[in-house]
Parts: sequence; structure tokens; C-alpha cells
Amino acid sequence: MSSSPTVIMTEFVFCAEGSTKEGPSAGGKRARTQENLDADDLEPDAPPPPLPPIPMSFKDKVAGDFGMADEQMEIGEDDVIIKSGTIPSIQFSDKIKNALYRPWRTAVIIKLMGRPLAYTFLRARLLQKWELKGPMSLIDLENNYFIVKFVYEEDMRYVLTNGPWQIAGQYVVTQKWKPGFNAQEEKIAHMTAWVRINGLNVEYFRYDVMEKIGNLIGTTIKVDANTMSQARGKFARICIELDLTKPLTPFIEVEGRTYGVVYEGINLVCFECGCYGHGRDTCPVIVKAKQQAADTDSLTLKVWE
Repeated sequence: MSSSPTVIMTEFVFCAEGSTKEGPSAGGKRARTQENLDADDLEPDAPPPPLPPIPMSFKDKVAGDFGMADEQMEIGEDDVIIKSGTIPSIQFSDKIKNALYRPWRTAVIIKLMGRPLAYTFLRARLLQKWELKGPMSLIDLENNYFIVKFVYEEDMRYVLTNGPWQIAGQYVVTQKWKPGFNAQEEKIAHMTAWVRINGLNVEYFRYDVMEKIGNLIGTTIKVDANTMSQARGKFARICIELDLTKPLTPFIEVEGRTYGVVYEGINLVCFECGCYGHGRDTCPVIVKAKQQAADTDSLTLKVWE
């Protein structure tokens, strides 16, 4: 790379993928690495295949901070605050925390919005799907979350902005890594997904018009290439950022006519717990919370009686 990457501090971007691959890629097709593997030939319990060596200059390695920046970190007496008590605690200075966070500035957190996948299968599929210019490492967390660590900021930007992504028929939600990420408490509030508007008249198939129509459903991110070229007329296909705290929109109305909205790949995915196999209305987490609330109300009534 000709210049050192800069750190970006953008808000999280949530992505998932459909079947087309027309994402914005300036300069044409990106060069693929030799890491692309055939996932169908991998055994579920096989160890993860090693990353191939990729020639990198010392400048690139330092710029990528691929887990090496912390080796030069020195912790002084003023860098820690230790407190004793029932629960012993420790706090680090901003200098130490910045050094700890630095190697992760080009990392992305992903979550599978469906059934769990084997580590080797997921890694191989991601390498096939993403056209990376450098190596990556995949780190598994709890609750179907993973951290993907890149050497190059360019690869991180590509993954965050070229979705939606989909692996084995299920969405992969992505966000930029953040300090203190808690996989047990994190909730998915937004994601991007492909939606189809069945039977929409082809005269509306231009970006400025489709953007306005898509905004009836969520926030329009991009429009499918086949829709833009008017090559397919059975439905319009738009990539939308959805607010998962609100009910999905099943119908929209354009010029007095009602059209059905189909959400690709969002069948049997619970956006409360992120698990596959049930919807939000039957989510065990919500059902348990409602039951606890009912028990509390019942106990309160008995006390007043």
C-alpha cells in the first residue's frame, strides 16, 4: 500500500447479503487472495486452515497493527489502579487502553442471524465471499458473534460497505469493532437486507424514484443492478436498512396501488435473541419476561389484598 491507512471512527454499519453482487467497488474487481477455499470439502471438526503467507513490507505490518502493537507496551505504576474488596478490581490508564485497542482498529464484529455454523465452514465461506487484499483472522465469541481482524483498513471498509452479506442462506450482520463489546448483552437494532416489491411498475425503475419508494420501508442503501437496468420486471429489488425495533412493513402504496413487500432471508429469525427457528412473538426471552411481569403483578395484588 502506498500510504499508511487512517483510523476511521464511524458509527456501526450493519449488513447482510442477497444473491447479487453489484456492490460499489471503485476501480473494478478487487484482487482475490489465495485464501479462497472450497468449504464443501471441509470437515466440520477439522482445524482451521492456516493463513497463507502474503508479502508485506514492515510499513504495512505496522500500519495494520495485526496484533503486534501491544508488544512494545510498557505498564508503569501510574498506569493501573487496583482496589481490594469483596470483588477485587483493576483499571488501566488511557495510555494503556489506547495501546490495547490499537491492534483492533481494523476489526469487524459479525453475527450470524440464524443457526450456528462450524468455524471452518464459516471462515471458508467468508473468504470465498469477500475479495480481500490481505489476510484475516476469525475469532469466535459467545451468542453466535465473531470478530474478524484484518491487516488492511481497506478490507475492513470493503466488508462494512459492500453488503448485505449472506452465508448458507442466513444473514451476516456486521459492525465495526468497539472497545468493551459484550456478546451476551449486545442487541441487534438495525440491519440491511434485500427487499422485493412485487409487481411494481417498471416506469419507477430509476434510482431517485426507487430511493423514495424504499424509504417507505426503511432507509434505502442501494438499488439492485437488474432493477436499475430494467432487465427484470416482476419485482423491484432494493437494499434497505431496517429498524428491527419496529414491525416490518408488509405492504406499501404507490400512486393509490398497494404492493406486497418480501424480505429476503428473514424467515424464522428472531431479532430479540438472534436465534433461528422462531419469531419475536414466540421468543423464549420475551415469553419469560412477560411471565415474570405477570407473576410480579399477581404478587403485588396479593400484598394489597
